Amino acid sequence: MNDVLKKTDYFVNNIVYYFYGLQYTGSYSKNRDEIGKRFRIARDPLVNLFTKEHEMEKDDPNARITAQVWPDEFCYEVTKRDRPESIIRAEFPFTTEGLEQARCWINRKLEE
Repeated sequence: MNDVLKKTDYFVNNIVYYFYGLQYTGSYSKNRDEIGKRFRIARDPLVNLFTKEHEMEKDDPNARITAQVWPDEFCYEVTKRDRPESIIRAEFPFTTEGLEQARCWINRKLEE
C-alpha cells in the first residue's frame, strides 16, 4: 500500500497546527475515472487555543483528534449537512501519537 498521508507531511506531523483551530482536508482517488474519497483531520472541539477565550483548554483531557473519510462528491460542510451518514469517523487522543494513529486510520480507509 502506498500511503496517501506520509509521516513526514507537515499537517499530519505537527500537533501545534491543530492548536490554531484549523482542520486539514484532502482527497484521494486511485484513478481519474472513479469517484474517490475525501478526508479530514481536526481537533475536537475545533477552537483556536491561542485566544484568551480558549487558552486554558490546551491541556483539556477530553480533547480528541477526529479523523473522517467520506465519498468524494462534496466538501465536508455540505456532506455533514446533507449526507452525514456517509461520513465514517474515528477519534484518537489529542497527542502526537493520536495524530499518527489518525494518519494510519485514514490511509487504511482510503485504500478500502
